[in-house]
Parts: sequence; structure tokens; C-alpha cells
Amino acid sequence: MLCCKYGVAVLENIIVDEFNPNVALEYGFMRAMGKPALLLKEKRFKPRADILGTIWQDFDILNIDPTVPNAIDKWLDDVGVSAAV
Repeated sequence: MLCCKYGVAVLENIIVDEFNPNVALEYGFMRAMGKPALLLKEKRFKPRADILGTIWQDFDILNIDPTVPNAIDKWLDDVGVSAAV
């Protein structure tokens, strides 16, 4: 995380219905260092109180091919980064 310019944290609970504290720690660490970090949330994941004020991009784990690239492209546009072609 120290050498990264950007970060991506994935929230999903398809396999295990729990919030992974490592994801929260790593996402928070990136944000605390002032580095843009995408919070990529699986569309069935129920947001908890600790992320309700956070902006995220939804994706569908059962339809990854179109939904993840679209979410990443939208986030890159939001943070003002040109996507590599």
C-alpha cells in the first residue's frame, strides 16, 4: 500500500456473510495516506453503518465481465484519471 498510487477494495459476502476487517483497514489506510481508493461493492452486499457515508461503485459478481470494468472506468473518470487503452 505504501508504494501504490491507487487502491481497490472489494466488498462482497457471497461466500461468507461477514465484513472482512482487512478490507476496511486497507481501504482506510489508503484514504488516510491521501491515495484514491475505489470501494468496489458487490450489488447484493448490504452496506453497514461504517461505510454508509462512503461513495462506492457497484458490481455484479455473477456478471463480472461488463460490471467490473464499467465500475472501474466510472471511478477513474470521477477521480480524473484517464483509463489506459
